[in-house]
Amino acid sequence: IRPESLLVKLDDQDQVNPTVYQRLDEDGKGIVSGVIDPTDRVLDIAAGYKYHMEVNATNHRGNETSPGYTKTYGITNDDKAHFVWDSNNNACNDETNHEFEIRFLEGYVETDIFVNQVGRYKLNKTDKEWTTVDSNPTFMTHHTGSNFLSANTPDCILDSAATQSVNVSNGVATPLQGCEIWSEHNSSFIPSGGSSTDYLKYRDYKLESHPYRFNISTITPTVGLNHTAVTSDSYIYMADMSFKNNQDQNMSYHLDGFITPQGYNDSNLSNFVEGCFAKPLDINISINGNTALTDTLGNQIVYQSKFHDINSTTDSEIVALTLDTNYTTPTSLIQISTGQNYFKKDFNGSMETRLNLNYQRDINVSVNPKEISFINYDVGCSNPTDNNCSFKADMIQNKTTQGTKDLNSTINVKHYYGRTHAPRNRFVGPTGNAFIYYEVFCNSTAGSTACNKALLQNGLSSRVTDDPRWFKNEAHTVARDGNSSITGVSGITQKNGARVGIADTLTNIAGRTTAPLTYDETRGYPYKATMENNASRWLIYNQYNPTATVNEFEVEFVNTDGNWAGKAKSSATTQEIGSKKTNRRSMW
Repeated sequence: IRPESLLVKLDDQDQVNPTVYQRLDEDGKGIVSGVIDPTDRVLDIAAGYKYHMEVNATNHRGNETSPGYTKTYGITNDDKAHFVWDSNNNACNDETNHEFEIRFLEGYVETDIFVNQVGRYKLNKTDKEWTTVDSNPTFMTHHTGSNFLSANTPDCILDSAATQSVNVSNGVATPLQGCEIWSEHNSSFIPSGGSSTDYLKYRDYKLESHPYRFNISTITPTVGLNHTAVTSDSYIYMADMSFKNNQDQNMSYHLDGFITPQGYNDSNLSNFVEGCFAKPLDINISINGNTALTDTLGNQIVYQSKFHDINSTTDSEIVALTLDTNYTTPTSLIQISTGQNYFKKDFNGSMETRLNLNYQRDINVSVNPKEISFINYDVGCSNPTDNNCSFKADMIQNKTTQGTKDLNSTINVKHYYGRTHAPRNRFVGPTGNAFIYYEVFCNSTAGSTACNKALLQNGLSSRVTDDPRWFKNEAHTVARDGNSSITGVSGITQKNGARVGIADTLTNIAGRTTAPLTYDETRGYPYKATMENNASRWLIYNQYNPTATVNEFEVEFVNTDGNWAGKAKSSATTQEIGSKKTNRRSMW
């Protein structure tokens, strides 16, 4: 005696209190199985999330339990309970069926099940073993005598779960029955007075599994060239990130790390890839206040975001998808949208990202300091309804995959307009040290954002060199913040000529670089020269030349003996004074 079919019911259950649950297909959209007119639809679930499952081995006349049906599924290949892969997508990493073990007791079982993958599945139960005494010659040795068919002749239909109708009036079954018991099955029993289609239909649950969350715990806020951890003293220099130079983008506020879809139980989901079950994403970075900032000419400064998807493990092999956004009006939300193509198959459902944020910088227009605090880094599915991103979990009907990282909004990142600057130097003799300072602009002008000296690294105690609008940044370090000469000693040269050069290596301390200069004395004394230093681009400032690539500073060499002309013979004297007349005023 065999059951008619296997009626499956799935429930969303509270993961903390499993006694609280809701039936998945009792949502007003149609019952999936065990009714005369089942609804053919896909139910959306979360990967790695425990759903409560009840399975009833039904009898021929209805959905009541079949007593005596006691057995375990998942022990042999002849009885299986599994999530059967049900997708034609050809770019997936995992197309395997996911099996689990269940045990029926007197025709009934309830347990928790989950699948550690995203994709389309059928929840299927198949029992090929229950009728082996009637279908497998090895177990049909009792078929002896004239009352039995040969042991080589099955008493049921192989590879079939069909059941024959029973004549209601006389209770006689038409032979034969199928040898197998399936969860996908049409009953043959029609109640008295019913039409030809009034029989119960049992269906496998069609399921689509989604990520429960996006793990973005590795997203780390850092600043500057060395990607230094953000602290209360953190700052960056405004930089033109549209310039095709990694260094210019590295001078920014960074949010780098992995976006990884995961199941409820932290399982990684290798099918969340392009061409399989990846989805477009929205990435939002919220800001305390907004990016409003005007320069000394009264123009709003553009705020830039540069988002990169890194598709290689080494920088030299990077094939990056880049999204650039320039915010020309103040914003409190940085928004980035990616396609499913950002999740490459070889990365097994993980996206390595780099996000650089900073104000646009023009070489010839200065800007006052601005501080920004970043609140959260949020990731979610774009247009959840259109892209089928919602699922039933946590007792929520249309939950969507989310990920949030707290960026510590109590910390303000300061943004500076910087430059390198050397005041005019006068050296006695052919050598001398030129001091090159790293400075920050701060000066209130009509139409611009006001200068707030408290935002400078030395606050109200900040000092100037020779211009009251520019303040020394005594916290500046070359490795983290940029250099006065990006090519070392060869980057500090005389503008028109080669008579003055670097005598030794540059010396860097916080806030200052020392350049040892030497003059070859070929033009005598005094000698004036304009020097150029090819500073990092975000430290170049020229009010009159928006395309400048170097900064300039002036030096002068004078003779050690005080003479102001070329050498003369040691015995030579002037023969007469310059004027024979006396300036009467000098006698006063």
